[in-house]
Amino acid sequence: MPRPELKALKALIAEHAPPRARKVLGHLPGLSLHAGEGIEVLGLARHGWMTGFLRQHPALRTAWIQGEENRLCPTALEQQGVGLSRLLFFERMSGSEAIELALQLLRSSLFGAIIFDGLALPSIGREAHMRKLQLSAEDGGALLFFLSKYEQASFGIRIRIRAEGADAVEFIRVKGGTLA
Repeated sequence: MPRPELKALKALIAEHAPPRARKVLGHLPGLSLHAGEGIEVLGLARHGWMTGFLRQHPALRTAWIQGEENRLCPTALEQQGVGLSRLLFFERMSGSEAIELALQLLRSSLFGAIIFDGLALPSIGREAHMRKLQLSAEDGGALLFFLSKYEQASFGIRIRIRAEGADAVEFIRVKGGTLA
């Protein structure tokens, strides 16, 4: 148990410390997205939703990391109005390879978003991996997107979106805030 002097000192620091501002990197209806946030996009229309988000944020440099099963054609994104000059694709990655790659990309601070597409993160140490990714994304000034067909229980996911069709998009979880 902390000593009373230490407790009082921590309270004094917390009272007078300026709030830590996090860079706003994008917006969803009624919600600002800050560096380090995890967003999970589920459902059959997850790629369409992600394409729309990238189209709405044309300055966002993005690394798209695809799992071994997924095959998203970059030219399809270009046909839908997303400039490929700001995208970097990595294909056929395992979950552990994707984590190591993402950490390197986040340390570079060159990307505003890292997209994990169809990747199963290792179940052993999942929370530790997610926390490390979240902290690295916050330090690197980036958003983390996780695209999958089905919901995966994960630490660090603040926003969960289900996209089943162009008009069937719902926010199924917003942790630490509400939508306006």
